[in-house]
Amino acid sequence: MYFVYNKSVTGVDLNTLTKSGFYYGYNNMINTPANLNYICIIFIIAYSEDWLFQFFAPVDTAGDPKKIYVRTKYNATHWSSWRAINITTL
Repeated sequence: MYFVYNKSVTGVDLNTLTKSGFYYGYNNMINTPANLNYICIIFIIAYSEDWLFQFFAPVDTAGDPKKIYVRTKYNATHWSSWRAINITTL
């Protein structure tokens, strides 16, 4: 499996991110969960460009660092809604 590392997605439509890897972004991103445009890390696990998971983790204190958001792309054109996963720290 090939992973992209340290690729900025600032100003990018997240629907266009379909390759497995780690990405980071800040501001002007499109199709973020709940219109979050904070500093974030995005992790993608893709079976193919048509079937994948996207994870969105805000790291800016203005966001909610206690949540990670996830959604899926399936059947080539369908995106699920973003779902919040609550996390706690030890």
